[in-house]
Amino acid sequence: MKYFAHILFLALLVIFAGGNKAVAQRYAELSDIRTQFYEGKIDINTAISEQIGLLTSERERPGTIDDAHQFSKCVTPVISMIRSHDQELSVKTKALVAKTFGTKAKTTQQTYLSASGKFTIHFDTTGTDAVPLADANSNGVPDYVEWTAEAADSSYNHEIITLGFPDPIPNGQTYHIYLEDLDSIGAYGYTDDTPSPTTTIYVENDFVGFPPNTDPEGDQRGALKVTVAHEFKHAIQYVQNNWFGDSDRWAEMDATLMEEVVYDNVNDYYNYIVDFSSDLFSSADLTLSAGSYEDITFALYFHERFGQSFWTDVWEKVESNGSLKFLDAVAQTLPDYGSNFHSAMLEAYMWHFASGETFSDATFGFDESAYYPSPVIKDTFTDFLPVAEDTTVIRATSAQYYLLNPGIESDGYFKFGFSASSPDVEAGLLVYDKVTHLISPYYITAPVPNNWADYDFEWKFSDTDVVGLVIVNTNANSSEKFAFTYTDYFINSNDTIEIGKRIKLSQNYPNPFNPTTTIGIEMISPQQVSLAVYDYMGRKVMSLFNGTLNRGYHNFFVDGSRLASGTYFYRLISEEGVFTKKMMLIK
Repeated sequence: MKYFAHILFLALLVIFAGGNKAVAQRYAELSDIRTQFYEGKIDINTAISEQIGLLTSERERPGTIDDAHQFSKCVTPVISMIRSHDQELSVKTKALVAKTFGTKAKTTQQTYLSASGKFTIHFDTTGTDAVPLADANSNGVPDYVEWTAEAADSSYNHEIITLGFPDPIPNGQTYHIYLEDLDSIGAYGYTDDTPSPTTTIYVENDFVGFPPNTDPEGDQRGALKVTVAHEFKHAIQYVQNNWFGDSDRWAEMDATLMEEVVYDNVNDYYNYIVDFSSDLFSSADLTLSAGSYEDITFALYFHERFGQSFWTDVWEKVESNGSLKFLDAVAQTLPDYGSNFHSAMLEAYMWHFASGETFSDATFGFDESAYYPSPVIKDTFTDFLPVAEDTTVIRATSAQYYLLNPGIESDGYFKFGFSASSPDVEAGLLVYDKVTHLISPYYITAPVPNNWADYDFEWKFSDTDVVGLVIVNTNANSSEKFAFTYTDYFINSNDTIEIGKRIKLSQNYPNPFNPTTTIGIEMISPQQVSLAVYDYMGRKVMSLFNGTLNRGYHNFFVDGSRLASGTYFYRLISEEGVFTKKMMLIK
């Protein structure tokens, strides 16, 4: 997806840096208000009035707006919240809603039918809502209107025909898009659940003075393109979940993904992800649970890693089960793609670490990783850490980033020690080669809770520039704890290092065991494997894993509480062959 040279990125970065902090700040504040409501800290009337106050710069608690002209991007989440809680709104709040969104009659001077016949574009050529009058082909229709129709048809083709999302336009009807002056609320656009036949899209009428983007056809046309793609995804979401339930809190992130998927070379979302990294990477239980606009990179990981059908499959599960939580739908979909929630979350955060100019690598991570914010490093270690520091608390669905840079010369190999309070805590290592600066990723699943495990890796410090350490807590409900160490180790002349084998199966520990034990697998490179436990007669009694294991160390927990005492075998079936080891359960 990298369409532009690095020099262009640097130039755009200078442009973006001047204004996008205010842009992103406004949008983050809107998301924070919704999060406070979901957490029960404020009531619905306060949540709606506070959001409208931000949009109109007439906040009910004066003195909290620093910049009256900030951009809120899409305000569909506000509309969705209003519609979902209409019966709970006070007379005062309803009046505020009507003043902001609802009283103007939906009448325009002219309409234009898109080439597909699926979209009717409503526009004015005079007055407050007038569109730019430029008409390059002299056909009597302003270019801006034709651009809108083209963007609508393109969005339909990509989101409905290519990706397979359900069609929000009934047969024989057209979908209505209104071009209006939305600058007063700083919005690019929004979708309302008024009949069209199910929803209606409103789009800014000129995009003059809005933040820049990278569209070769200009900022104005680029902003128009991604807004239509974004809002049309909201229309699809309405068909699938009626803007209701846990999944609706992720709707904005999902719609933003369509901006990048449908119009990859526009990159307007760059304006909204600068400086978001400290939130996403350290307080993800707050920001991800609300599915904010800036969390597009979370959605983008799954799209780039597992393919364009992944999110279609997730939303099908949401559509079929309205009570299903969004992250549960993600977890249920991942096995179909040879992964699981723990592994995917760890790798997603590792992709985020490998972002920004300093840490990106074309062979690992996002296609546009160099264009994203650099990771927020919690701590940098400039020497070996032979003894673990104090146990660290990590929040739910969150990650912490460390930089391991020995700062000394060593011919030794890398040794890593790790302990965690839960198997939901995992570690990832990003090893940057000293010569090529390319990344070698290693994935480490947690040992038995509160047990220490040491991992001897087969690379030398002398070949390593730095090592990025990513600690992830995939538990969505509770904080956990972890500790780690790292140092070097050396090989005696009589020892050998097994290099070149792609897989190693360890003896379970402890052995004999009662009633639990752990089986360790080291993957030199990713491959498809299955791991199961068999009794002495060769009958399978437990399936531990079946899928793709990434490079690194993986621990599998065996609970023998329901098994009888005796001898058992665990068998690993891989692309290289079958590996079997014996273990003893003694009760």
